[in-house]
Amino acid sequence: MIYLEKSDITRKKFPFSLTIDDIFILFGILMNGISIVIGFILGFTIASLFLLLCEIILVGMYILKMV
Repeated sequence: MIYLEKSDITRKKFPFSLTIDDIFILFGILMNGISIVIGFILGFTIASLFLLLCEIILVGMYILKMV
C-alpha cells in the first residue's frame, strides 16, 4: 500500500479566477437565455426579441471586460 504525504499532492488551480462581476454577468446571461427560450415557447415574440437584444449586449459586455 502506498501512502502519500501532503507535500506529494499538488492541487491544480483554474487558469483564471472569477470576480463577483463575472459571476453576475454570467448569471444574467444564463437567466436571460432561459427567459428567451421560455418566451419563444409561450409565443411572446416581441418580448423574446427584446431579451435577445439584451443577451447580445450582455455577451458583448462580458467579452469587452475580458479583453
